[in-house]
Amino acid sequence: MRKPAVAGLFYPSDPEVLKSFILGSVSDERLPAKGVLVPHAGYEYSGRVAVRTLSSVEPKFETVVIIGVDHANSGRTSTDLEDWETPLGIIKIDTEFARELKLRKGTPGMEHSIEVQVPIVQVLFPDVRFVPVCMPHGDFEKAKEIGEKIFRVAEKLGRNILVVASSDLTHHGPGYGYVKYSGSPDEILRGIRKEDDELLQRVLAFDVDGIIQFGRHGTACGYGCIAAMVHAVRSLAAAHSKVIEYTTSYEVSRDISHVVSYAGVVFW
Repeated sequence: MRKPAVAGLFYPSDPEVLKSFILGSVSDERLPAKGVLVPHAGYEYSGRVAVRTLSSVEPKFETVVIIGVDHANSGRTSTDLEDWETPLGIIKIDTEFARELKLRKGTPGMEHSIEVQVPIVQVLFPDVRFVPVCMPHGDFEKAKEIGEKIFRVAEKLGRNILVVASSDLTHHGPGYGYVKYSGSPDEILRGIRKEDDELLQRVLAFDVDGIIQFGRHGTACGYGCIAAMVHAVRSLAAAHSKVIEYTTSYEVSRDISHVVSYAGVVFW
């Protein structure tokens, strides 16, 4: 059993507070989605975007595959066979699906990028099973291979799946080693948004190669996760895409010296 590693840090550890936050951020829209892109910062910064995006998905899938990034670069792409626990209880692993992926077993114990999505799934889709896929940061060269594996296993097992890519977008500031824009807060935010739009254009166009190429010089943390998800949902016959919401950490922190941006995108 994987115990929660970042409850009380990235999201509330109190079950009632956690559930209330999620239910209070739900979207009215419903789309027959095959995949989504959601952010993974602390809920105060990006939780609303993640909830609104996931809640816009029609609950017509049996298994959710969440592709997260291993920020610590601790090894190869991995999955889990043991169930996960959050303050809301236990979510069951789809062990048949996870085994068929033929990945290393055991995701990094302290990684938050997948864990922060799990309570949202538990509230919105209480009957689904779950498959975590954790990709090393920067290992986007194998994105197509991972996306293809997910598609092939879903096809082999006859599973209706939702594929989730967990990634924040631009990281701007000296602490991130990337300072490109200057001036007023509005000028800096416009520069960041322009950069994000260049990536999102590729994402919305299902341009896997373009996402990977952008990842060679961009600062989003999960280009591999995004590219793998887009490859999988394109193979699953998704043909439409839409940005549900966009925001930045500045909206909460008011600290323009360090800004991270977040987007929620649905594919159907």
